[in-house]
Amino acid sequence: EVFNLKTSLFISNKASTYDFYYFFTAVFIYGFSFAIVNAILNNFLNETFTLSGFQRGMLELPRELPGFLVIFVSALFFFLCTRRLAALSHILAAAGIFLLGHFSTGYGIMLIWLFIMSLGQHIFLPLISGIGMESAGEGNIGKRLGQLNSAGNIAQIIGGFIVFIGFKFLNFDFPISFTIAAAGMVISAFLLYRMKPDDLHPEHSKFTLRKEYRLYYWLCILF
Repeated sequence: EVFNLKTSLFISNKASTYDFYYFFTAVFIYGFSFAIVNAILNNFLNETFTLSGFQRGMLELPRELPGFLVIFVSALFFFLCTRRLAALSHILAAAGIFLLGHFSTGYGIMLIWLFIMSLGQHIFLPLISGIGMESAGEGNIGKRLGQLNSAGNIAQIIGGFIVFIGFKFLNFDFPISFTIAAAGMVISAFLLYRMKPDDLHPEHSKFTLRKEYRLYYWLCILF
């Protein structure tokens, strides 16, 4: 029985290690892909639709609206565990990125693709910390989150550098760049799907507000 217990723990720890590698790589690819998108988006919008400064500013409404709606969208997918929801978010982002780069035939159509891309992005953002903390051992939560943030930051630097090299020396254009970013999101979605599903939150879980955290809540709202 002791041998079986040790074997079970070894297999469990090994699976957890693989899950973290999958997630770490997915976060890296996510940062890389959106670094490409963010680096070219303004130029793409300007050259495709010749937007004024005011029109470009107004685009932040459909781009950031998913950040407000994410709590409701996540509730619609209550039947998915966080890791499966993360995979779905990357599929949404990949679809939005690809359609944005190849099928923005009009301003209104472009807004739809932009919304889908942003929805996938905003669903994943709060999941990074949650899934990251699940993979951390006792007392290592800060270290784990630091590793994930480092991966994302390094990936963004590399993604921006790739855009610079690609457009200057490799004849990149907007469709090629968006395709690379979308492909990256598909790969990261596959990695997230490879992770072992975590437990669903119990139905009786409630959204809890604590009086002593009220200043922190206001800071989050302002942010």
